[in-house]
Amino acid sequence: MTAPSGADGMGTAKTLVLFQRTRFCEFASGMVREKFGDRVLCETFGTYQEGMGVMRRHPECVPAMLLWGDGRNHHLSNVLNVPGSVKHVFDNHGDCLDGDRLACDSHNSHSRSEGVILRVCHSLGWRTGFFQYDEADGSGVLHVSVDLDFVKGFPALPWMSVGGNDAGALHDYARSLADRYSLLRFDIGGYHEMGNPGASEMAAVYASYYEGPIRAMLPALMRQATLD
Repeated sequence: MTAPSGADGMGTAKTLVLFQRTRFCEFASGMVREKFGDRVLCETFGTYQEGMGVMRRHPECVPAMLLWGDGRNHHLSNVLNVPGSVKHVFDNHGDCLDGDRLACDSHNSHSRSEGVILRVCHSLGWRTGFFQYDEADGSGVLHVSVDLDFVKGFPALPWMSVGGNDAGALHDYARSLADRYSLLRFDIGGYHEMGNPGASEMAAVYASYYEGPIRAMLPALMRQATLD
């Protein structure tokens, strides 16, 4: 896989980092920039249509990560979809309702209609995930999508059930997926911002739940950005 070097095809190869225009996503993108510096190209958006517009400005082969907001916004992960890719979704919910409306509870059905091989994991066992839906291998290109309501104790929306999975186990298993496949897409989200969270609260949420998966997955994306 060959990716262009940077947004304009010049200079050092970069990994695209999209983030929804929310208080926490802006905070988290700042943490990513602080850690990875000029190896990432950050772009923000509000609506699904705006996110699709960002992706249309970049070739499909450019590795991309997405930070989306609370549980009502998991459907934004579909802006990263690549037909033929295998999309591993870690979520306490199936999100596979049928219908024309793209929403948080139907985005997986829409992924399948776009030619994505879908595998949904609700729980982790010893070094493995228990998946539902498609079993095909697809093209070997990997998209990992994480709704953190998968993890026990996570501050999700009050009416959404939260899973019993360990954050460290998710981190380790996500890393093992990235090592086995050509990771091209990664998205993560689910944090419910109660009121107007301060920097210390957001830093604690990021450190407890987001930092591990991002530190596992973003370097794997960067390896794709530098392949010749």
